[in-house]
Amino acid sequence: MKILVGLALWVITQSAVAHHGFAQYFDRTTQVRIEGTVHAISIRNPHAHLEIAVATASGEIEIWSCETQAKTLLDRKGVTESDFVIGADIVVTGSQARRDPTGCEVGTVYFSDGDSITFRTDQGQAVIAVNQTAEAPITRRDSILGTWVRNGFGDGGGRDPAYLDGINEVGKAASAQYNSFFDDPSLHCLSSTAIRVWTAPGNPSEIRQEGDRIVMQHEFMDTTRTIYLNAETAPTNVAPSGMGFALGRFEGDELVVKTINFTEGVLLSHTGPDSSGVVHSDGLKLVERYKVNENGDLVFSWEATDSNYLDAPIRGEITLSASALELGVYDCQIAIQEEGKE
Repeated sequence: MKILVGLALWVITQSAVAHHGFAQYFDRTTQVRIEGTVHAISIRNPHAHLEIAVATASGEIEIWSCETQAKTLLDRKGVTESDFVIGADIVVTGSQARRDPTGCEVGTVYFSDGDSITFRTDQGQAVIAVNQTAEAPITRRDSILGTWVRNGFGDGGGRDPAYLDGINEVGKAASAQYNSFFDDPSLHCLSSTAIRVWTAPGNPSEIRQEGDRIVMQHEFMDTTRTIYLNAETAPTNVAPSGMGFALGRFEGDELVVKTINFTEGVLLSHTGPDSSGVVHSDGLKLVERYKVNENGDLVFSWEATDSNYLDAPIRGEITLSASALELGVYDCQIAIQEEGKE
């Protein structure tokens, strides 16, 4: 088995409650140990799934279905489907699924030859390869142009702690209809808003300038946004969309982007005390700011207003690091949760 973690890749750990709402799906306080054989493996985006056949005390075979990281993240670790031989002995430790008694999120996989792969530590930290350092060292950047990757979740998800206070009663009623188990846009292979594509863990994004336009290309969901510089309004013939229409200008070295012309959608897919979500109406307006700080990191801050659902803005800020990663092809496939929706 060829595992590249620690050789050409800088591997970091991410907060347990990040990603796509880990705590919503899995209970880190209930750890499981599954011993059996490899029944099936599917490595794809947005999540890979491993099935383990386990012999019960009665002699029957029970199939456990365990989720792990996205294909693009596993590719950078050198993990492929060929590493999992159907019928081979395997041991998996991880967190129990909240809704499925024979489901889990993979922590560590132990193979019969003595090799192992850790995807999430016992302390709940996701192990993600986010940078190439040996072959392509990163030099300090003073411009927002280049490739960036989110390298931590110490910012609490980037939102002001009082972000829910601005949601009005109409907005609360609309968000109450949102079910993160089935309605999360990523489960439908949708990128949602600019907030989501920038906060995807381990997936690099590139900013480049092409004439009077800024292009933001994100590995997550193969999303590409075009920001039209120095334009005053969106053309009247542009139809509303999930990502909206983006107008931008530079204020010194800082890029300010105003995005309008949204269709209804999901502003924050996993948030709040119950890790549910916040939806938005077609009245959403999003102001984004991009600048490089004194450490050479990219600071992405945003403010969301919604004439229908918000009485006060929701704000957030995250920091991303310069990266030498090449953007991969995401090629999202509908997740198992959606396939099993009743």
